[in-house]
Amino acid sequence: MELYKLMTVVILASLLTCCHTKRNFHIECLDTEDCADTHCCLLGGFRYSIPRCAQLGDVGAICRPSGEPFNTTVSYPDGEGDVNLRNVYWLYCSCQDGLYCDRQSHTCQKEK
Repeated sequence: MELYKLMTVVILASLLTCCHTKRNFHIECLDTEDCADTHCCLLGGFRYSIPRCAQLGDVGAICRPSGEPFNTTVSYPDGEGDVNLRNVYWLYCSCQDGLYCDRQSHTCQKEK
C-alpha cells in the first residue's frame, strides 16, 4: 500500500510540473531551438510583442551588428503569468551561415 501511495505522489507531481510549463497559444517560440534551422526566435520592439520564428538574414537583409541572443522574461495582460524566453533575438535575426552583419550598412554580407 505504501508503494501505491508513493507512486501516486510521484505521478501527481510529474503531471503538475508538466502542466505548469504550458505555453500561451499565441506564442510561437520560447527559444530559438523551437524554430527551424533557418530561423530564429524573434522578439519585436513593441510592448507585449509576441515571440515568433523569423527567417535568418539573407544577403542585403537588415541586421544588428551587436545582435546577440539573450534571455529575458516577459508578461502579457492576459493574466497567464511570466513567460521565460531563452536565446531570443531583438528586432532582427542574425545572418545566415556564411554571412556577417556589416557594421557600416547594418546589412548581411558575404564573408570575404
